[in-house]
Amino acid sequence: MGEEERREEDIVQLIPLKYFVPMPESVGVMDSEEDDMLRQCMGRHEKGLYKIDPILARPLTEEEKREIGKPFAKFMIIDGHQRWSIARDLHWRKIRAIIVNVSREEARELNYLKNRVRGRVDPIKEALYFKHLIDDLGMKPEDIAEKFGISVRHVYRILDRVKIKKEVLDKARPYVVLGVVSGKHLEEISRAKEPERQEELLEAVIQHKLSRAETKKVREAVEEGKPIEEAIRVVRPPPEVRRARAMMRRLEKERERKPIIEEVKPAPTDLIEEARKYYSLLVIDTVFKYITDKSRLIEVTKKFCELMLKRIQEKEGEEAIKQLVKEAEA
Repeated sequence: MGEEERREEDIVQLIPLKYFVPMPESVGVMDSEEDDMLRQCMGRHEKGLYKIDPILARPLTEEEKREIGKPFAKFMIIDGHQRWSIARDLHWRKIRAIIVNVSREEARELNYLKNRVRGRVDPIKEALYFKHLIDDLGMKPEDIAEKFGISVRHVYRILDRVKIKKEVLDKARPYVVLGVVSGKHLEEISRAKEPERQEELLEAVIQHKLSRAETKKVREAVEEGKPIEEAIRVVRPPPEVRRARAMMRRLEKERERKPIIEEVKPAPTDLIEEARKYYSLLVIDTVFKYITDKSRLIEVTKKFCELMLKRIQEKEGEEAIKQLVKEAEA
């Protein structure tokens, strides 16, 4: 293929870093782990230049140059903001780049598509981009759905995120980068009927690392009048309660497989409740897992504890028991 036949997208140039400026509307996001991996790949010296893909950029218009106010600026980055930023931190002088002649609007679309393919789209910036398409370009949600190959319902869910109060969105931004808050979290928060509840829900997501389903349950409970602390306790009960519930579910399955005659043997659930008065749930759970005759749960648990204490005393001595008592007292 002759040089004149090569597409401009195929031409990789080595260009000084100072000629580039980032695109303010970039929707890309990268967490600290990905950033560290990229830095390690690029290395400390410009030998890492060929370990990474070229960045993608477009020429700045004269008007844009005047607005930016940087005399050396020639290109605006479309894709590769993190690569360019790390290269600056590493004191590289140049970076490989592909320059394409596209408009600012086409560049925004390219930026969105490339980051979406990687799965690294900032959910807040994504919603603002869709709002821009509707408010400034006159597109309809149906047009956006067709353009990006998603459902109209999904477009509306994304747009819901911009209904959140600005101060709540600003608070969410750093946690979006950390991966604690996702677009789905924001969609649930946006559905809060009372705007003042939005900040409470965001705090709950951040502090308790709630899933999207848990966030929905907390929101619904709060809207029914429950205090948010109580709603969180219902959704996220203490570990011992979760273990007890899991044990109860196992018991139910056990009863379905082998029905228990109430007149002959007491119900295991009643036995567990009785055993919990004397023994920890961890001990009961361990015994219950291996015991053959479930009706002897309390009797076997007592014997189990006696044998366990005897073996510790015989093998590890009094000092081991003293240490365990001290740890239990702490």
